Amino acid sequence: MAIVEPRHVERFAAICARWDVPATVIGEVTGTGRLEMTWRGEVVVDIAPETAASQGPVYDRPAVRPASQDALAADGPARLPRPAPGELGGTLLTLLRCPDLADKTWVTEQYDRHVLGDTVLAAPENAGVIRVDEQTGLGVALATDGNGRYSRLDPYAGAQLALAEAYRNVAATGARPVAVTNCLNFGSPEDPGVMWQFAETVRGLADGCAFLGTPVTGGNVSFYNQTGQVPIHPTPVVGVLGILPDVRRRLSFRFRRAGARLVLLGRTGADFGGSAWAWTVHGHLGGRPPAVDLAAERALAAVLAAAARDGLLAAAHDLSDGGLAIALAESCLAGATGAQVSLPGDPFTMLFSESPARKLKIRKPVENRVPTVLSSREVRALLAAPKDQIGALSGLRDHSAGGRNRYFCAVRDNVILELLFSTGIRIGELVALNVTDVGVENNQIHIIGRATRGRTVTITSHVVIDALMIYLDMRADRSLTTDALFVGRSGTRLTIYSIENIFKKHVRLAEIKRHITPHSLRHTMAAMLVSSGADIRDIQEILGHASILSTQVYTRLPIQKRRGNATADPARILIEPHSAKLSIKKA
Repeated sequence: MAIVEPRHVERFAAICARWDVPATVIGEVTGTGRLEMTWRGEVVVDIAPETAASQGPVYDRPAVRPASQDALAADGPARLPRPAPGELGGTLLTLLRCPDLADKTWVTEQYDRHVLGDTVLAAPENAGVIRVDEQTGLGVALATDGNGRYSRLDPYAGAQLALAEAYRNVAATGARPVAVTNCLNFGSPEDPGVMWQFAETVRGLADGCAFLGTPVTGGNVSFYNQTGQVPIHPTPVVGVLGILPDVRRRLSFRFRRAGARLVLLGRTGADFGGSAWAWTVHGHLGGRPPAVDLAAERALAAVLAAAARDGLLAAAHDLSDGGLAIALAESCLAGATGAQVSLPGDPFTMLFSESPARKLKIRKPVENRVPTVLSSREVRALLAAPKDQIGALSGLRDHSAGGRNRYFCAVRDNVILELLFSTGIRIGELVALNVTDVGVENNQIHIIGRATRGRTVTITSHVVIDALMIYLDMRADRSLTTDALFVGRSGTRLTIYSIENIFKKHVRLAEIKRHITPHSLRHTMAAMLVSSGADIRDIQEILGHASILSTQVYTRLPIQKRRGNATADPARILIEPHSAKLSIKKA
């Protein structure tokens, strides 16, 4: 339910209609202090509002702590045999195979999570991130978490651990957690032991939310989840919503930058009660769950939000089920990049403990590494991929709405790849381009880089100019309400995540087998400039680097690699960053 000022009702209804949300005016706020409801003109309800809101019937069933809780707490994991140092790799593989920790993208990718083009992060990331304002980049992050094993050992602590994990996952994207929702799942409330679990869970969640300052905006309770007389573990699933001021500064959990430093934040203790290791390897559930430290969780979230805002981190990942070992494996696999770690103390504890209030942050590398550049064949194949699609779609002559959309996207993708290669533009700069940044008369594009470092690119290649003009004509035929140069099918500005998906699609169509990113095209263009004898200071201005040290990395490329790439057609651009001018000629 929404409370809307009368003068804003029409605009509010239009927003709801845009997102296909039914909205109906059902009443108005009065000064009578009474809640009145009518049916066909007849008053059928006339009560004091508090009698329905806070003075309703109370569901007061017997709640008794089960006698089995004491035995469960006494049966700690300390007696379980631990793997020898040489067996730690096998332990990791065992955990990765268990259903709780195994990759689930085969399920999540069956749903189109990119509807309307505003999805910035999706599963298996720490949290989902959606852009809600294309002008400012404002977005929201949402994560849901729950652990029935923890709640079975201690329902009060289990609820707070679920809250803390969702809170931590939202913070790992760089967002500020602000609100909570929940789905509380239990067996039959007619069982006094189950009712005790429910009461303790609610108490723990309420205390945790009050401490963190995250109000519960809603939720639901599901009872009678059991087989015969055997109830499920008490399983509170907690959702946390966070605010991200600019989704372009969101943090992924993927390892993508070789040379980045891995930093473990938080305290690591021997916390194995209810752990994935104890349950998966030994089938054991007992002892105490990890101790919750909500003050540490709040401090950790503040650190990550500040670091993300200042652009200090390349990635971040929360530590929860399976501990550091699982977090490292997930980040390496998702980013197709390895990692090497040196652990203090007992390696088993450091790797598999599930101490809360911990995160793995990935600091951007201090030293520039030798970048990945594309070969001549790879450049030609990649730039040809969208053109082949355009040709195929033209031959189909599909004039339906879907056919026109597919053709528009193919034309758009062709321009995106051409600009990534010919201008060396970053994808963050690319998605920020507006139509007004394109000078049709002089074939120029104005790029606003990091820290507002501006540069102007004059495109001289007819291939790029013609592709851009065709796209602009097609874009002009669509009823758009945005100034964004590149838009999705829904007419909204593309996100960085959208560009990454477009790039991946055409890498696959080009049959390029190795791992490359959109930044690889920027590296390739820079390598061509170096091989053609361009001045390093000019290249610095072209790329928008704040420091010459960032540009000098291209001088360390093997000379044969630079020459090999120079054979790809570099006759694409004349770049004019402020006063610097550099013509790129055919090799």
